[in-house]
This record gives sequence, C-alpha cells and structure tokens, in this order.
Amino acid sequence: MEDNIIQNTDKYPILYKEIEKFLNKEHFIIQISQLPYINLDIFANPLKEGKLDLFNLFEKRFSYVIFNIKKTDYFNRYFELKKNSTIKFLFDTYKLYRLYNYVKNSGFTLKDIIHQLNNRKNSNMGHKVTVPMNTILSDQEFETYDKNILEQFEKGFMYWIFHLKQSNYYKIQRIKRKKPFFKTIKYIKKYFRLFLSIKNNGYHINSKNIKEFPWFFCSSKVSIRIDGHHRCGVLKHFKYETVPVLLVIPSDILSRNDISNELKTSLKDHHDPLISFEPFE
Repeated sequence: MEDNIIQNTDKYPILYKEIEKFLNKEHFIIQISQLPYINLDIFANPLKEGKLDLFNLFEKRFSYVIFNIKKTDYFNRYFELKKNSTIKFLFDTYKLYRLYNYVKNSGFTLKDIIHQLNNRKNSNMGHKVTVPMNTILSDQEFETYDKNILEQFEKGFMYWIFHLKQSNYYKIQRIKRKKPFFKTIKYIKKYFRLFLSIKNNGYHINSKNIKEFPWFFCSSKVSIRIDGHHRCGVLKHFKYETVPVLLVIPSDILSRNDISNELKTSLKDHHDPLISFEPFE
C-alpha cells in the first residue's frame, strides 16, 4: 500500500475541523428551520419568571418532562399559537425532545440553534457551484484510496466481501486510520450502497439541502474538501468530469457573528480566492 499523500486536511487540521463543525451546525440550522413541528414564535420571547426552561427539562427522562411540562412557557405558548389537541401537543413535544438529544449528541445545543434562527437575517451559507473533478479529488488521491475498491464493487457484493482486504481503502482504514474491523466493514458497505445508487439511478441533488453537496473550502492559501469523498470517488469512477459542491470562502464565514474564536484565528491570513466557478443550477 502506497500512501504518501499529504492532504490539506493533514496540513491544516484545526482549520478543517473548525470549518467542518461550523458547516455541520449550519446544516442543523437549515434543517431545523424546515421542521413542521418547530414554531420559532414559541421560543421568541424571554423566559418568564417562575417558569421552567424547556431545554433544561429535556435533560431528564421524557416521563419527567410530561409531568412537568405545564410549568414551562412552552406549554402556554404552544396552545396560544397552535389550536391543536393535547395528543398533537404530546407528539410534537416528543419529537422536539428526540431532536434535542440528537442535536446534543452531535455536539450542539438546540437552544442555541433556535436562538440563532430567531435572530438571523440570512440563512444562506456558501455558494452552490460546479467544479472540475480534479479540483476536489485528484487523480493521485483517487488511485491511492478509491480505485481498486470501486473496481471490486463492479464485480458485485460477494466479490468485494472476499477480496476487500486486498484493497487500499481497507488497508488505509485499518492501518493508517486505525479503524476497528467492524467499523471499517460498515464504512465499506455504506460506500457500496452509494456506488449502487449512483450506478443504477444516476447522481441527483436536492439543492435545498446543503448536506447533499460535497463541501469545499477554498481560500487564497488552500483548498480543502470538507466532506463528500465517497461521492466524489464514485463520480470519478463513472467518469464524471465535474461535480456540484457547496463552495465556502473565508468571507462567507468571517461575515457571520456566530463563529468561534478558534475559527477566526484559523482563518487569519486567508483571503477569498481569485478563481471562480460555474454556478450550479
């Protein structure tokens, strides 16, 4: 296995992690804003004195939440703004409770995200553009990581199951990245499902969902693929010459007031790139 590639994610690990975290948060914000059971007006006003904070309550078991939900502002505001039944209220509260824990387990807080939704003027982030394939996934990287596992996928499930240990992808996951065996198999099965989906159905993107785009950061100093390696690998295997991406440049991030000090520091001396790409329609 030859793996002498020094990727920009290795050269700029803090910048990579901070931008990835920032874009994941942006994805949560956009997705949450579209959920039918989230009414931002319910959370628009400050907490009334003597009332329980709903999000603090969500730290308990759901049975505890239900017994104490009437002590929250959320209970009164819900029925003021929505003329729904008690059953519908309980279903909406349970969905909100599950969302709270899902967001928490992803490293964010639902309270912070809802606060940002209530205070932001613009929910757009980045630029949906089309870039040449080699810009986001070089021939060298493809040959090193992806080519032979994708060739195995072409021969079917049983073939790659019995030959996967011969692939560079497997060796890199197990040796370089020190992934456990079953986690590596899980990654490869997910990669195989993506391969089959694109092979059988083509590659389609919901332009409203930024998570469906590979994420690509580009500045005057560096370009980093934040997300989308597997999609780009499959597309390159099928000879796609271009790929739609969510392009993020330094000014997109620095114009925001909700970025961390670590990200601001990481972007020091990074300016917007001079290169431009075709907009994705």
